[in-house]
Amino acid sequence: MQAQLRMEFNAALNNTPFRVTYGDSITYNVLIINPDSGVFSGNVYAGFTGSNSGNPGNAFLGTFQVPPGDTAYTSISIEVTPSNFKVGPEVVVVWPIFNGNDGTQLADFIFVKENISAVDDFNNEIQKIAIISNTVYTDDLQLKQVRIFDLSGRIVSDFKPEQSSFPLPPLARSLYVMQCITNDNRNLVIKFMEKR
Repeated sequence: MQAQLRMEFNAALNNTPFRVTYGDSITYNVLIINPDSGVFSGNVYAGFTGSNSGNPGNAFLGTFQVPPGDTAYTSISIEVTPSNFKVGPEVVVVWPIFNGNDGTQLADFIFVKENISAVDDFNNEIQKIAIISNTVYTDDLQLKQVRIFDLSGRIVSDFKPEQSSFPLPPLARSLYVMQCITNDNRNLVIKFMEKR
């Protein structure tokens, strides 16, 4: 029987840009793990898609021979194109494909802007938002709505802040995206890790 594979992001090596524009590439360092008792030998591909797109892509990762309980290291580069990713917040979903089977999915957040200048403008505004000791500080931004999304893209919190600083709601340890909508309808989105 052919061994199964699991793929994980190598978080120690990944420094993935959060704000990207069309034409950019995002690269993930990944671990290909063989948890089975048999040797895996064969070609491995990676499938990927954006949460707002119905057009998955794929990339050839290489030919691997992974002994039982061992790990191989590689990377996947994904080009940010309109066919795979829509403008706005996106959940990037990546999974291994081997012997005609799909492996377990991984997910990360990116925020896609249409052009470089839009990313620069966005960076200037996003610098006004800071999370310190589980409190969000928004400087002089006037917010009418805050939404927090989990890795599946599900809204886990949705509220109107009353002041320029407010506590984060109780959240499980994980990666989240916070969407802040200003009174003049600008969307500012930041990625944060809940470590409590």
